[in-house]
Amino acid sequence: RRPPRSTLDRSSAASDVYKRQSTQSTWDSVIYQGIMNAGEKVCASLCWVFNKFSSLTSFPSVLILIIVFLVAGYAYYTIRKAVPLAMHFAPGKVNKYIASCTPELLKKYSPTWYLSNGHLQTLYYMWQSTKRGSGKNLVFSRDLVPLKDGGQISLDWPVNPSLESQFTQATPIIAVIPGMAGGQKDPYIKTIFEAAATKGYKMALINHRGGSKTELLTPKMYSGANSEDFEAGVTAIRKKYPTNPIYGVGFSLGANILIKYVGESGANCLLKGAIGINNPTDMNFCNIKMPHQLFGLYDKLLTKLLVRTAELQMPKLKPLEKEFGYSISKRMKEAKTIRDFDNCLTVPSYGFATSGDYYRKASSINTFHNIRIPTLLIYANDDPIVDPEVIPYDECKKNDNIMIATHPCAGHLGFYTGFSPKQWIGTPVIGYVHSLEGYHNQEKQEIYSHIIYLSS
Repeated sequence: RRPPRSTLDRSSAASDVYKRQSTQSTWDSVIYQGIMNAGEKVCASLCWVFNKFSSLTSFPSVLILIIVFLVAGYAYYTIRKAVPLAMHFAPGKVNKYIASCTPELLKKYSPTWYLSNGHLQTLYYMWQSTKRGSGKNLVFSRDLVPLKDGGQISLDWPVNPSLESQFTQATPIIAVIPGMAGGQKDPYIKTIFEAAATKGYKMALINHRGGSKTELLTPKMYSGANSEDFEAGVTAIRKKYPTNPIYGVGFSLGANILIKYVGESGANCLLKGAIGINNPTDMNFCNIKMPHQLFGLYDKLLTKLLVRTAELQMPKLKPLEKEFGYSISKRMKEAKTIRDFDNCLTVPSYGFATSGDYYRKASSINTFHNIRIPTLLIYANDDPIVDPEVIPYDECKKNDNIMIATHPCAGHLGFYTGFSPKQWIGTPVIGYVHSLEGYHNQEKQEIYSHIIYLSS
């Protein structure tokens, strides 16, 4: 039991308590005074701002305020959204080399500040491709490629005399396959062409059958499963240029066809490397999710593009009406979604059981395990058409030929940057090709050195 405290102890303790209370009271007074002073300054500042703003009634003053707002917005979004691509890959020999020797993949991509999310990026791309068409000022020469079933596709070659003078038997060729209803007019065609030209590379555009004003010879339009048509295009390029390395670049649906071909052909692939941008890896999943994006706007717009493309080929499609038992033209016009269009034309033309059967069998995700060449897949985490859920991270971990790059703000086929928006996607694509060229040349040098060593 603690003994009772003495009177002196109790007085000393009371004194200490008094001192602490006095000190606390002093600090409270200082804090209170500081808060009051700060409050007065804030109120004074607000009054000054209010008075200044109330006097800004002239047009120049309003214009200055707008400019200040735009600059502030630009600075905010530049800082917040300007990040490099996030890289995901298994640590194989090729991927390690690419990651260390491709600065274009490590540079920050800064989206146009007023196109600050996936919807704005995507809608701007759609508007640009249909209204302005930045690819329209390119001049192309065309080769027609016959197909085994009697159909045909076309190869478009951008005409550039300065590049032709530099062309050699070792110059890389970039074989581009466009997205749904895509072709020469799409903005990314000019983007890739300009980026390839900086390295002296040649570009070829492999058009879909019935697309980009290619005459339809058989009653069958293109589909997402048409990897054989793309293979025919690559084979035609190989015959024309037997020694030049060929790299495939695909956009959206074209990316699915490209990667499907790469997986199906395995070690026999004619390409040295492949790059897929916004690939709808799982087509069935994307077609389920897309109608719920922005009140179904994207689904409706893409359906209209498909219908418009098919209507141009109606004379060749007309004989199918007797086999199908309905008017193709009438049913296409009634189509509200891509699934409606595919049920009308694609599914019966190719002998699929249902649209779901078509999407599942056409999806490139089925072939990832057999990819045997270096492959880069670029996605946007805010893509409203290709849902981020289909990004094949697990498949990437199991195959060291695959590299995935993602960005939080790019939309579908957007990747716009700058105040006057220009597509940035050509930078990482051609940077990747350039690094692959360096890797393949290094391999050749190692093999040559090894042969010299053995012979000596």
